[in-house]
Amino acid sequence: MHTCTPLLRSITLASLCALGLGNAAADQPAYYYWGLSAGQARSDIDEGSLASAAANGGPVSNLSRNENDTAYKLFGGYQFNRNVGVEMGYFDLGHTGYTATGLAGAFDSDTRVRGFNIDVVGTLPLSDTFSVLGRVGAAAARTYATFSGPSAMGLTDSARNQTNAKMGLGLQWEMSQSVWLRGEVERYRINNAMGSRHNVDVYTVSIVMPLDRKSFGQTGTGYSANPR
Repeated sequence: MHTCTPLLRSITLASLCALGLGNAAADQPAYYYWGLSAGQARSDIDEGSLASAAANGGPVSNLSRNENDTAYKLFGGYQFNRNVGVEMGYFDLGHTGYTATGLAGAFDSDTRVRGFNIDVVGTLPLSDTFSVLGRVGAAAARTYATFSGPSAMGLTDSARNQTNAKMGLGLQWEMSQSVWLRGEVERYRINNAMGSRHNVDVYTVSIVMPLDRKSFGQTGTGYSANPR
């Protein structure tokens, strides 16, 4: 966990910078928001190497992969101004796994990833209602792997907790002043069951609900040139 200290310090520093920017923009009232995301997670796991390691280095055959699953997030954030916010959430990246045949027969592996994240989110308005989003943050993930099948004798289930970096890019559409839609692509860095790291790319659509939002110079939806 000591290796994560610089990363967490960087996220904390970025959050403090965002707070400073928010205080500097007194004419742009801050507000809280919450949201829910759903989509698909795709892992780039080297299942062949994992299967060989699980079989104690022995040969494996008939390897079939399951790299995609449904992902979702529940999150809340604080928008300091129209350009900078901080977001925290819970994520579930679903299951990945493989089926392989080792010296003693077939065995299955199933891995589930879930955890918590904190991100600094930047917003760049393109028009009255559309914006580009960029985010960078940290994900504290728990990876839980199980093994089953005739060749799984001696293989033990494992759980790992690790904090790694994450980042993302997306678009936001303000349907109204109280309802937004987002489409995002995020990359999580995850530790797998054997201790090595791999990427999980997550594609989601989110609904976002601002709470007690004050105007950033808006009339109806979108931004006006002269904040009131």
